[in-house]
Amino acid sequence: MSASAPGPTLASGTNNHPAGFFPAPVHKRNGGNVMKALISMFALALALAFTGPAFAGDVTKATNAADCEKAGGTWDASTNKCSEKKM
Repeated sequence: MSASAPGPTLASGTNNHPAGFFPAPVHKRNGGNVMKALISMFALALALAFTGPAFAGDVTKATNAADCEKAGGTWDASTNKCSEKKM
């Protein structure tokens, strides 16, 4: 007498998990995540290298004390000019 096993049908090749419960097996590629990480770091470094100077204030273009302070400079009231702060 043959009796069928109770429970869900098992899919072949999926470590005996119920059919449809897990996706198809994924083949791992060695080094794929390392390459993605390196490319991401390179892209971030490149973006920072080009956008950093864009956000830095230009003290030579400041025409008043408020703009000079925002640009990180020192306002000289006698000459009405902005110069770089000396550290």
